[in-house]
Amino acid sequence: MAEEQSQAVEQPVATPEAAVQSPIELALEYSRSQLAEEDRPRDSTGKFVPKEVPATEEAKPEEAAAEGEEQPAAEATEEEPAQPETTKYKIKVKTDEGTDEEIEVDEEELKRGDMKSKDYSVKTAPLAREREAVQTKVREAIEPKLKEYETQLETYKQSVLRLADPEAMSADLNAIALEDPARAQQLFFKRIEIQNTLQAITAEQEKVAAQRSTESQSALQKQAREAVEILKTDIPGWGDELYGKILKTGVDVYGFRPDEVSAITDHRAIKALHDAYRFQAAKTAKPSVDKRTAPVAPKVLKPGAGEKPDAGAMKWNEGMTRLRETGKSQDALALAKMYLANEGKQ
Repeated sequence: MAEEQSQAVEQPVATPEAAVQSPIELALEYSRSQLAEEDRPRDSTGKFVPKEVPATEEAKPEEAAAEGEEQPAAEATEEEPAQPETTKYKIKVKTDEGTDEEIEVDEEELKRGDMKSKDYSVKTAPLAREREAVQTKVREAIEPKLKEYETQLETYKQSVLRLADPEAMSADLNAIALEDPARAQQLFFKRIEIQNTLQAITAEQEKVAAQRSTESQSALQKQAREAVEILKTDIPGWGDELYGKILKTGVDVYGFRPDEVSAITDHRAIKALHDAYRFQAAKTAKPSVDKRTAPVAPKVLKPGAGEKPDAGAMKWNEGMTRLRETGKSQDALALAKMYLANEGKQ
Protein backbone atom coordinates (compact mmCIF):
# COMPACT_ATOMS: atom_id res chain seq x y z
CA MET A 1 0.00 0.00 0.00
CA ALA A 2 2.80 2.28 0.86
CA GLU A 3 4.63 1.29 -2.39
CA GLU A 4 1.54 2.11 -4.47
CA GLN A 5 1.33 5.47 -2.83
CA SER A 6 5.00 6.17 -3.53
CA GLN A 7 4.61 5.13 -7.18
CA ALA A 8 1.61 7.34 -7.51
CA VAL A 9 3.59 10.17 -6.16
CA GLU A 10 6.58 9.57 -8.53
CA GLN A 11 4.48 9.50 -11.75
CA PRO A 12 4.53 12.83 -13.59
CA VAL A 13 1.41 14.82 -13.82
CA ALA A 14 0.29 15.72 -17.36
CA THR A 15 -0.06 19.40 -17.99
CA PRO A 16 -2.85 20.83 -20.13
CA GLU A 17 -0.32 21.91 -22.84
CA ALA A 18 1.20 18.38 -23.23
CA ALA A 19 -2.11 16.46 -23.20
CA VAL A 20 -4.13 18.60 -25.64
CA GLN A 21 -2.91 20.00 -29.09
CA SER A 22 -4.52 23.03 -30.51
CA PRO A 23 -6.49 22.71 -33.76
CA ILE A 24 -3.90 24.80 -35.59
CA GLU A 25 -1.06 22.44 -34.63
CA LEU A 26 -3.07 19.43 -35.71
CA ALA A 27 -3.79 21.05 -39.05
CA LEU A 28 -0.13 21.88 -39.61
CA GLU A 29 0.97 18.35 -38.74
CA TYR A 30 -1.57 16.86 -41.12
CA SER A 31 -0.48 19.20 -43.90
CA ARG A 32 3.16 18.17 -43.46
CA SER A 33 2.29 14.48 -43.63
CA GLN A 34 0.25 15.02 -46.80
CA LEU A 35 3.04 16.94 -48.44
CA ALA A 36 5.53 14.20 -47.54
CA GLU A 37 3.20 11.58 -49.02
CA GLU A 38 2.83 13.58 -52.21
CA ASP A 39 6.65 13.86 -52.59
CA ARG A 40 7.10 10.08 -52.51
CA PRO A 41 7.19 8.56 -56.00
CA ARG A 42 4.38 6.26 -57.15
CA ASP A 43 4.15 3.63 -59.83
CA SER A 44 1.45 3.37 -62.53
CA THR A 45 -1.03 1.82 -60.06
CA GLY A 46 -0.57 4.62 -57.56
CA LYS A 47 1.51 2.62 -55.11
CA PHE A 48 4.51 4.16 -53.44
CA VAL A 49 7.94 3.08 -54.68
CA PRO A 50 11.35 3.68 -53.04
CA LYS A 51 13.17 6.82 -54.05
CA GLU A 52 15.89 6.40 -56.76
CA VAL A 53 19.36 7.77 -56.40
CA PRO A 54 19.94 10.58 -58.89
CA ALA A 55 21.62 9.36 -62.08
CA THR A 56 24.41 11.89 -61.77
CA GLU A 57 25.26 10.74 -58.28
CA GLU A 58 25.27 7.06 -59.31
CA ALA A 59 27.34 7.72 -62.40
CA LYS A 60 30.08 9.50 -60.51
CA PRO A 61 31.44 6.44 -58.67
CA GLU A 62 31.09 4.34 -61.82
CA GLU A 63 32.85 6.93 -63.94
CA ALA A 64 35.56 7.25 -61.31
CA ALA A 65 36.01 3.47 -61.30
CA ALA A 66 36.00 3.37 -65.10
CA GLU A 67 38.55 6.17 -65.29
CA GLY A 68 40.65 4.36 -62.71
CA GLU A 69 40.61 1.25 -64.91
CA GLU A 70 41.10 3.03 -68.25
CA GLN A 71 43.93 5.33 -67.13
CA PRO A 72 46.56 2.58 -66.80
CA ALA A 73 45.46 1.19 -70.15
CA ALA A 74 45.89 4.59 -71.75
CA GLU A 75 49.27 4.95 -70.16
CA ALA A 76 50.21 1.49 -71.34
CA THR A 77 49.09 2.11 -74.91
CA GLU A 78 50.71 5.53 -75.10
CA GLU A 79 53.85 5.25 -77.21
CA GLU A 80 57.10 6.45 -75.77
CA PRO A 81 58.87 9.15 -77.81
CA ALA A 82 61.60 7.74 -80.03
CA GLN A 83 65.10 8.38 -78.70
CA PRO A 84 67.38 10.25 -81.13
CA GLU A 85 70.13 8.11 -82.63
CA THR A 86 73.44 8.65 -80.86
CA THR A 87 76.38 9.47 -83.11
CA LYS A 88 79.52 7.50 -82.34
CA TYR A 89 83.03 8.77 -82.92
CA LYS A 90 86.14 6.62 -83.32
CA ILE A 91 89.21 7.90 -81.52
CA LYS A 92 92.64 6.49 -80.72
CA VAL A 93 93.80 6.34 -77.11
CA LYS A 94 96.99 5.17 -75.46
CA THR A 95 96.80 1.96 -73.43
CA ASP A 96 98.81 1.22 -70.30
CA GLU A 97 101.33 -0.62 -72.49
CA GLY A 98 101.80 2.50 -74.64
CA THR A 99 100.07 1.08 -77.73
CA ASP A 100 97.30 2.80 -79.71
CA GLU A 101 93.75 1.45 -79.29
CA GLU A 102 90.69 2.58 -81.26
CA ILE A 103 87.49 3.04 -79.25
CA GLU A 104 83.99 4.43 -79.95
CA VAL A 105 82.54 7.26 -77.86
CA ASP A 106 79.45 9.43 -78.16
CA GLU A 107 79.42 13.21 -78.33
CA GLU A 108 78.97 13.69 -74.58
CA GLU A 109 81.86 11.36 -73.76
CA LEU A 110 83.98 13.10 -76.38
CA LYS A 111 83.19 16.50 -74.85
CA ARG A 112 83.86 15.28 -71.32
CA GLY A 113 87.15 13.74 -72.37
CA ASP A 114 88.13 16.89 -74.25
CA MET A 115 87.22 19.11 -71.29
CA LYS A 116 89.12 16.86 -68.90
CA SER A 117 92.12 16.96 -71.21
CA LYS A 118 91.92 20.74 -71.50
CA ASP A 119 91.45 21.17 -67.77
CA TYR A 120 94.37 18.84 -67.07
CA SER A 121 96.53 20.67 -69.63
CA VAL A 122 95.58 24.06 -68.17
CA LYS A 123 96.44 22.89 -64.66
CA THR A 124 99.64 21.03 -65.51
CA ALA A 125 101.09 23.39 -68.13
CA PRO A 126 102.15 26.09 -65.61
CA LEU A 127 103.58 23.42 -63.32
CA ALA A 128 105.53 21.87 -66.20
CA ARG A 129 106.87 25.28 -67.22
CA GLU A 130 107.94 26.03 -63.65
CA ARG A 131 109.62 22.64 -63.34
CA GLU A 132 111.40 23.13 -66.65
CA ALA A 133 112.54 26.61 -65.63
CA VAL A 134 113.92 25.26 -62.35
CA GLN A 135 115.74 22.45 -64.15
CA THR A 136 117.20 24.92 -66.64
CA LYS A 137 118.47 27.15 -63.84
CA VAL A 138 119.99 24.16 -62.05
CA ARG A 139 121.74 23.02 -65.24
CA GLU A 140 123.04 26.51 -65.91
CA ALA A 141 124.38 26.73 -62.36
CA ILE A 142 125.92 23.25 -62.41
CA GLU A 143 127.45 23.35 -65.89
CA PRO A 144 130.39 25.67 -65.05
CA LYS A 145 131.14 23.73 -61.87
CA LEU A 146 130.96 20.45 -63.77
CA LYS A 147 133.40 21.65 -66.42
CA GLU A 148 135.76 22.90 -63.73
CA TYR A 149 135.55 19.56 -61.94
CA GLU A 150 136.29 17.67 -65.18
CA THR A 151 139.35 19.86 -65.74
CA GLN A 152 140.56 19.26 -62.19
CA LEU A 153 140.15 15.50 -62.56
CA GLU A 154 142.17 15.41 -65.78
CA THR A 155 144.87 17.64 -64.25
CA TYR A 156 145.07 15.40 -61.19
CA LYS A 157 145.32 12.30 -63.37
CA GLN A 158 148.15 13.72 -65.45
CA SER A 159 149.95 14.82 -62.27
CA VAL A 160 149.75 11.32 -60.82
CA LEU A 161 151.10 9.81 -64.02
CA ARG A 162 153.90 12.37 -64.19
CA LEU A 163 154.95 12.04 -60.56
CA ALA A 164 154.57 8.28 -60.33
CA ASP A 165 157.74 6.30 -59.79
CA PRO A 166 158.62 4.77 -63.18
CA GLU A 167 160.40 1.87 -61.51
CA ALA A 168 157.35 1.04 -59.41
CA MET A 169 155.12 1.01 -62.53
CA SER A 170 157.38 -0.95 -64.89
CA ALA A 171 159.89 -2.96 -62.82
CA ASP A 172 159.93 -6.77 -62.84
CA LEU A 173 159.00 -7.38 -59.23
CA ASN A 174 159.62 -11.11 -59.45
CA ALA A 175 163.23 -10.60 -60.51
CA ILE A 176 163.82 -7.91 -57.89
CA ALA A 177 162.29 -10.13 -55.20
CA LEU A 178 165.00 -12.74 -55.85
CA GLU A 179 167.76 -10.24 -55.12
CA ASP A 180 166.08 -7.78 -52.73
CA PRO A 181 162.70 -8.91 -51.36
CA ALA A 182 162.24 -5.77 -49.25
CA ARG A 183 162.78 -3.53 -52.30
CA ALA A 184 160.34 -5.60 -54.34
CA GLN A 185 157.71 -5.30 -51.62
CA GLN A 186 158.18 -1.54 -51.43
CA LEU A 187 157.79 -1.15 -55.20
CA PHE A 188 154.72 -3.41 -55.14
CA PHE A 189 152.92 -1.23 -52.58
CA LYS A 190 153.78 1.91 -54.56
CA ARG A 191 152.36 0.36 -57.72
CA ILE A 192 149.13 -0.61 -55.92
CA GLU A 193 148.76 2.91 -54.51
CA ILE A 194 149.26 4.55 -57.91
CA GLN A 195 146.84 2.15 -59.62
CA ASN A 196 144.16 2.72 -56.99
CA THR A 197 144.51 6.49 -57.37
CA LEU A 198 144.23 6.30 -61.16
CA GLN A 199 141.23 3.97 -60.93
CA ALA A 200 139.45 6.38 -58.56
CA ILE A 201 140.07 9.29 -60.94
CA THR A 202 138.87 7.24 -63.94
CA ALA A 203 135.72 6.15 -62.09
CA GLU A 204 134.91 9.77 -61.25
CA GLN A 205 135.47 10.81 -64.86
CA GLU A 206 133.14 8.05 -66.05
CA LYS A 207 130.54 9.19 -63.54
CA VAL A 208 130.67 12.75 -64.88
CA ALA A 209 130.51 11.45 -68.46
CA ALA A 210 127.45 9.33 -67.62
CA GLN A 211 125.76 12.35 -66.07
CA ARG A 212 126.45 14.38 -69.19
CA SER A 213 125.13 11.58 -71.38
CA THR A 214 121.92 11.37 -69.34
CA GLU A 215 121.39 15.11 -69.57
CA SER A 216 122.09 15.06 -73.29
CA GLN A 217 119.64 12.20 -73.80
CA SER A 218 116.97 14.01 -71.79
CA ALA A 219 117.51 17.16 -73.85
CA LEU A 220 117.18 15.17 -77.09
CA GLN A 221 113.98 13.50 -75.87
CA LYS A 222 112.55 16.86 -74.88
CA GLN A 223 113.48 18.32 -78.26
CA ALA A 224 111.93 15.30 -80.00
CA ARG A 225 108.66 15.69 -78.08
CA GLU A 226 108.49 19.38 -78.90
CA ALA A 227 109.28 18.62 -82.55
CA VAL A 228 106.45 16.07 -82.73
CA GLU A 229 103.95 18.59 -81.35
CA ILE A 230 105.07 21.21 -83.89
CA LEU A 231 105.01 18.72 -86.77
CA LYS A 232 101.52 17.52 -85.83
CA THR A 233 100.34 21.13 -86.06
CA ASP A 234 102.20 22.15 -89.22
CA ILE A 235 102.04 18.95 -91.29
CA PRO A 236 98.55 17.44 -91.89
CA GLY A 237 98.37 13.71 -91.27
CA TRP A 238 101.62 13.56 -89.34
CA GLY A 239 102.22 10.19 -87.70
CA ASP A 240 104.58 7.25 -87.43
CA GLU A 241 103.75 6.05 -90.95
CA LEU A 242 104.57 9.39 -92.58
CA TYR A 243 107.69 9.76 -90.44
CA GLY A 244 108.87 6.32 -91.58
CA LYS A 245 108.39 7.29 -95.23
CA ILE A 246 110.40 10.47 -94.72
CA LEU A 247 113.26 8.54 -93.11
CA LYS A 248 113.18 5.97 -95.93
CA THR A 249 113.37 8.74 -98.53
CA GLY A 250 116.35 10.27 -96.74
CA VAL A 251 118.15 6.92 -96.76
CA ASP A 252 117.18 5.64 -100.22
CA VAL A 253 117.29 8.88 -102.20
CA TYR A 254 119.70 11.20 -100.41
CA GLY A 255 122.24 8.72 -99.10
CA PHE A 256 121.80 9.25 -95.35
CA ARG A 257 122.55 6.43 -93.00
CA PRO A 258 119.58 5.21 -90.90
CA ASP A 259 121.26 6.33 -87.68
CA GLU A 260 121.88 9.77 -89.18
CA VAL A 261 118.25 10.51 -90.08
CA SER A 262 116.97 8.89 -86.88
CA ALA A 263 119.17 11.24 -84.84
CA ILE A 264 117.58 14.36 -86.38
CA THR A 265 115.27 15.97 -83.82
CA ASP A 266 115.16 19.52 -85.17
CA HIS A 267 111.67 20.07 -86.56
CA ARG A 268 113.06 22.44 -89.20
CA ALA A 269 115.32 19.74 -90.64
CA ILE A 270 112.45 17.23 -90.59
CA LYS A 271 110.23 19.73 -92.42
CA ALA A 272 112.91 20.11 -95.08
CA LEU A 273 113.10 16.32 -95.45
CA HIS A 274 109.30 16.21 -95.64
CA ASP A 275 109.35 18.72 -98.50
CA ALA A 276 111.95 16.59 -100.25
CA TYR A 277 109.78 13.50 -99.71
CA ARG A 278 106.75 15.25 -101.22
CA PHE A 279 108.84 16.39 -104.17
CA GLN A 280 110.03 12.84 -104.82
CA ALA A 281 106.49 11.48 -104.48
CA ALA A 282 105.14 14.07 -106.93
CA LYS A 283 107.94 13.38 -109.38
CA THR A 284 107.28 9.65 -109.23
CA ALA A 285 103.55 10.16 -109.75
CA LYS A 286 104.02 12.21 -112.97
CA PRO A 287 103.51 10.19 -116.18
CA SER A 288 106.67 9.67 -118.17
CA VAL A 289 106.66 11.71 -121.36
CA ASP A 290 109.19 11.27 -124.11
CA LYS A 291 110.66 14.63 -124.84
CA ARG A 292 112.50 14.73 -128.12
CA THR A 293 115.18 17.34 -128.07
CA ALA A 294 117.64 18.31 -130.71
CA PRO A 295 121.04 16.73 -130.31
CA VAL A 296 123.48 18.95 -128.57
CA ALA A 297 126.84 19.35 -130.20
CA PRO A 298 129.72 18.31 -128.00
CA LYS A 299 131.74 21.05 -126.47
CA VAL A 300 135.09 21.67 -128.08
CA LEU A 301 137.76 22.05 -125.49
CA LYS A 302 140.82 24.10 -126.12
CA PRO A 303 144.15 22.38 -125.77
CA GLY A 304 145.26 22.40 -122.16
CA ALA A 305 141.84 23.46 -120.89
CA GLY A 306 140.10 21.00 -118.57
CA GLU A 307 136.39 20.77 -117.73
CA LYS A 308 135.38 23.03 -114.84
CA PRO A 309 134.32 21.16 -111.70
CA ASP A 310 130.68 21.40 -110.59
CA ALA A 311 130.59 23.78 -107.62
CA GLY A 312 127.22 22.45 -106.46
CA ALA A 313 128.44 18.86 -106.43
CA MET A 314 131.49 19.87 -104.45
CA LYS A 315 129.35 21.64 -101.85
CA TRP A 316 127.06 18.62 -101.62
CA ASN A 317 129.96 16.23 -101.08
CA GLU A 318 131.44 18.53 -98.47
CA GLY A 319 128.10 18.72 -96.69
CA MET A 320 127.69 14.93 -96.70
CA THR A 321 131.19 14.49 -95.32
CA ARG A 322 130.55 17.02 -92.58
CA LEU A 323 127.22 15.39 -91.67
CA ARG A 324 128.82 11.94 -91.40
CA GLU A 325 131.50 13.33 -89.12
CA THR A 326 129.26 15.41 -86.82
CA GLY A 327 125.78 13.92 -87.15
CA LYS A 328 124.32 17.31 -86.18
CA SER A 329 120.81 18.34 -87.24
CA GLN A 330 122.13 21.70 -88.47
CA ASP A 331 124.26 19.92 -91.07
CA ALA A 332 121.31 17.77 -92.14
CA LEU A 333 119.17 20.89 -92.48
CA ALA A 334 121.83 22.58 -94.62
CA LEU A 335 121.96 19.55 -96.92
CA ALA A 336 118.18 19.43 -97.28
CA LYS A 337 118.03 23.14 -98.13
CA MET A 338 120.85 22.70 -100.64
CA TYR A 339 118.97 19.89 -102.36
CA LEU A 340 115.69 21.81 -102.51
CA ALA A 341 117.46 24.85 -103.93
CA ASN A 342 119.09 22.70 -106.60
CA GLU A 343 115.77 21.04 -107.51
CA GLY A 344 114.11 24.42 -107.81
CA LYS A 345 116.65 25.53 -110.42
CA GLN A 346 116.04 22.49 -112.63
